[in-house]
Amino acid sequence: MKHPDEGRQPLTRDAMYEAEKRANQTTHDLMEAHGVVHALELDKDCVGFRFRTVLVLVARQNGKTLVKMVLTLWRLYECNVRLAVGTAQDLSQAKEVMNEGLIPLMRGHPRLSERFDPDNRDPAARVGVWHKTLGDEHFRLDSRAGPRYLIKALNEKAGRGLWDVAEVNIDELRTQWEFDGWASISKTVMAAEDAQVWCMSNAGDRRSVLLLQLRSIGLAATDPTMFLAEWSGEDGCELDDPKASAQANPSLGYGL
Repeated sequence: MKHPDEGRQPLTRDAMYEAEKRANQTTHDLMEAHGVVHALELDKDCVGFRFRTVLVLVARQNGKTLVKMVLTLWRLYECNVRLAVGTAQDLSQAKEVMNEGLIPLMRGHPRLSERFDPDNRDPAARVGVWHKTLGDEHFRLDSRAGPRYLIKALNEKAGRGLWDVAEVNIDELRTQWEFDGWASISKTVMAAEDAQVWCMSNAGDRRSVLLLQLRSIGLAATDPTMFLAEWSGEDGCELDDPKASAQANPSLGYGL
């Protein structure tokens, strides 16, 4: 059987950034350079990633979701990971990232659509799978055996039946007021050496127990497998301090 990548030129990072440009959104270079490059550092043996858990904290409208979508597509297209999972407190949030973010990026780019165009008017030209059944919503590249992206509500059942997961994306971590979802989904990446859990959020409140727990671990640097990237004003700053606002908004002057 011919492998789906046989005869295909490798998809470069340039092509992935072209997809980002087509989304008509801008993200500050600092956020990409610091948050992405360091989060993807390799371990000392250059076998897997140095960090297994990545926590990104930044104010709203700074492009964190877009950056993560581009990274997810890179893992699916260039790394050909078997399974990536998108989660959120509410399934509708995870569905929005997939249906209104990832799908349009792939379908709107000529290179990306070579591996995902399931609704092409010409049946012979259709490629990939977009499964829309409630409770099993996902898409696949290439064929029914290609890389898959699956969405789940982040609860105590989130990790059930999942294995060999290369990437878990948790959107709006601040809405997690319990640890049940984390306990379930974080275990799905334990088997793969190159697996990561990405947690994206803006600031939470006292109810955001999971965010506060992970942030405290990151600040204390007690877990060498955790990477914390946070953009925020200095402790004790005034709420209307322009300098603090700029510190918390890396896209200020670029996308804001």
